[in-house]
Amino acid sequence: MLAAEIATRTEPPVHAGQMVTGRGPNAACAPCHREIYERYRKTPMANASGAAADGLMPADFKHLASGIHYRVFEQAGRIWLSYERETDGELKGRIEFKYFLGSGKRGRTYLFEQQGYWFEAPINWHAKKQLWDMTPNYLTTKGAAA
Repeated sequence: MLAAEIATRTEPPVHAGQMVTGRGPNAACAPCHREIYERYRKTPMANASGAAADGLMPADFKHLASGIHYRVFEQAGRIWLSYERETDGELKGRIEFKYFLGSGKRGRTYLFEQQGYWFEAPINWHAKKQLWDMTPNYLTTKGAAA
């Protein structure tokens, strides 16, 4: 029975620890465990992290306490956070997001890397409120959080 299943498989076998390009890390289990995989991939946990481009939730808002305008957007397949204090023009920049955390059901944030260290973005998607805002530690900050 197993030999017949292997003989009719349309996708190449995947070994533990091997990444399946373009299908996500959980897809490696699909060829042998299709039913479990199909159920799991619909859960929030299965969609709770990944490459930033796979979890893009665009943002465009101004943090009133600091006067900084934040945007999250895609450009040439890469995900960016831009920030600018419109009143003085001196604070301006952008950071590339590499990964997202959170399924979006409760919230979502992004991770970026600088000089070999990983950081959480200063902004979060707050699903309950249905809006982008600062992460809890930055809600009242007046300076640049990025």
